[in-house]
Amino acid sequence: DKTADKKEAGISVRIFGLRFTLPVPEKVKKAVQDEISPPDKQLEGFIAQGKHFLSVFEQHKGGVKHAFAYLKKHLRMRTLIFELHYGTGDAAYTGVSYGLIWAVLGNVYAQLDRLLIIQHPKITIKPDFQNLRFEIQAQCIISFRLIHIIIAYIMYQQAMPAIKSHEQNT
Repeated sequence: DKTADKKEAGISVRIFGLRFTLPVPEKVKKAVQDEISPPDKQLEGFIAQGKHFLSVFEQHKGGVKHAFAYLKKHLRMRTLIFELHYGTGDAAYTGVSYGLIWAVLGNVYAQLDRLLIIQHPKITIKPDFQNLRFEIQAQCIISFRLIHIIIAYIMYQQAMPAIKSHEQNT
């Protein structure tokens, strides 16, 4: 009965052809099914929300962009801890995946470092060449001063009249 397994709700991760699935408890399934509307109405609502979000963003992107650029300069990641313990059960696959994981994490870290200041990073990847294993622990503390949020909000509010006057002129 493989088709029933594929339709079973859960969180699945596939790594090198190995599938790991955590099933969703029955209580959660029932609660979600009670709240779901027909697919067509969901899709229409989702599309409408998306269009509304895009129109609001287009109207306010100048102020948002300026305020976020200011706020981004003052964000600090005080602690970044990422630990990964994994194994595929095959030493060759584990070795290849070790290189791939570092390549991906290196790029992710570079992007995070561009966005905010990372003060104490600790990234650990421990391959287990004999066993099948997958454990992740991630922790971070992001801090900022309240005054920087207030200043960013003021910048956003000051940009709003310029955006509105530009819209009226066009």
